[in-house]
Amino acid sequence: MVTAMQLVFFLYILVSITVCNDVFKMENSSVQLDIQIKVEKFDDIAWTFNTKTFIVRFLYGKPPSRVYGSYKDRVEFNEETYSLTLKNVQKSDSGIYEARANDETEEVVAMYQLHVLDPVQKPVLTASLQSNDTCNVTLTCESQNLSVTSHCYNDNCDMMEKKTSGDMFLSLSLYVSNNFIICNHSNQASWKNTTLEIKHVKELCPSEDKSPVLDKKGTDLLWTILIISILIFIIIIIIIIIIIIIFWLRKRKTINSVNTIYEEVDAKNKGGGKAESVEMSANHAAPSTVYYTVGMQAPAYSNDESTGMDIKKVPPSDSKFCETHQNEGGEWKDDSVDLPQTIYSTVNKAGKPV
Repeated sequence: MVTAMQLVFFLYILVSITVCNDVFKMENSSVQLDIQIKVEKFDDIAWTFNTKTFIVRFLYGKPPSRVYGSYKDRVEFNEETYSLTLKNVQKSDSGIYEARANDETEEVVAMYQLHVLDPVQKPVLTASLQSNDTCNVTLTCESQNLSVTSHCYNDNCDMMEKKTSGDMFLSLSLYVSNNFIICNHSNQASWKNTTLEIKHVKELCPSEDKSPVLDKKGTDLLWTILIISILIFIIIIIIIIIIIIIFWLRKRKTINSVNTIYEEVDAKNKGGGKAESVEMSANHAAPSTVYYTVGMQAPAYSNDESTGMDIKKVPPSDSKFCETHQNEGGEWKDDSVDLPQTIYSTVNKAGKPV
């Protein structure tokens, strides 16, 4: 009899374990847990977490139900179907949820293993050519420390599916479907994939059609560089010519500028010598006026190249002053004039041309 009771208890535990269902949910989502065995009569029914923590308890025919602890704002209990709804689940909510009906005996009417998972990341799919001589393209699918690699040979990407897993939930697979290469990353609660058209993979393979295109691109680049170089050279030449013209104009203006030099004649020079002169510009002449006082002995001058005149000595007692000048025929002629109180004599001097 004792052996029979132990066998019944063992079968009860075994049945309870086998009816446990796995449920997968992402964080911040909701999950509804239903009664698995229909019950018609009971004193009360209660949902528990990990067999120890009470979530909700309902007394038959005596509503309302009672919600315990931190679950008050997070659960809903249906008093007709006795189902339990959890809201905004977190990873800490992962565990075993049981529903037990009590009458004369206690019966497990529902059992769930809840797994709260993170959403998966989008995988990265890359294609690279291994050789320039042959069409050997390597395909690589990567995500969250998982990686799957496959190959396309001679433009043929009809490969078999390859799959790997990092833990009991995450998986990564690479396969071809309808001219698309698909890299899929998933777990039991979410999935994401990245696709690549096979025609883009074939474009990596060397072909005769690509050579003229490459040559044309290289030729266009060469012509562009050549044109830019010529334009830069022309600009430099223009700048140099402008600088030379500016320098030449400034130099010419300096040469054509006029400097005025004044010559002073010393009336008291009694030594009969040649008057001192200041050299002037050889190309220009202008008149100057020299004042002499009557009663003083005028200085005697010989032919002076700097003045262009021949002035003779006039005694103070003479009443006439002899002025020597050059006529149009090149001969020198003396004219006698009455002397006034002051004698004015004009001396040729360098100046501006008339």
